[in-house]
Amino acid sequence: MKILIHIPMEDYDNFVQRCHSSRPEYETLKNGVIKREGKKRVAVEILCTVEDAKMLLQLARQIYPLAAHYVIESISLAQAQSIERHG
Repeated sequence: MKILIHIPMEDYDNFVQRCHSSRPEYETLKNGVIKREGKKRVAVEILCTVEDAKMLLQLARQIYPLAAHYVIESISLAQAQSIERHG
């Protein structure tokens, strides 16, 4: 199952700045797609596996807890949608 993590731009920038580039999570974060409203960058969406999302959640809890909320929300939404499809 793939998960789409949506993180507002400011929180994404702060999260990435705190993540060392040698960590595997850094590559996942950098593969996100910037969402825009007009010319303004408003958020980043990261499509990843459940395992990658869990790694991002662990890291967010350690280095930038504000981002953890968005990862948890995205995981929960993906799980709920999966249940609806199979239920």
